[in-house]
Amino acid sequence: MKKERAYKRYKSTDEIQTNIEKFQTDVIDIQPMAISLVDISEGGLCVDMKNSIPIGQHVNVDVKIGNQGFNLIARVVWNKNFDDYYKVGLELVYVDELFVFKLKSIVNQKNSMENNN
Repeated sequence: MKKERAYKRYKSTDEIQTNIEKFQTDVIDIQPMAISLVDISEGGLCVDMKNSIPIGQHVNVDVKIGNQGFNLIARVVWNKNFDDYYKVGLELVYVDELFVFKLKSIVNQKNSMENNN
């Protein structure tokens, strides 16, 4: 039986941008990574990236929704290797309540525009 997700996932939009900085608590190892957002939810996000990040690794995730920026902390929960990129699942460890509000607002606005067309 397939387990249901705790939060609805939303596909990437032009209004939502992301950036990841890898970090470790025991050693200073900060490496900004170019990523492409696949989808996002209140509980996590899925991204495509050129390099893999080990499962369990914590990362800083900068998310920009409209003109509002958020710095979130996520943990890598899975990654899959494709020919020339990795698909990585990130669980949000720290979530700002304003982030959740802005995410829902932008998605509701987009859904409303699509339903009117």
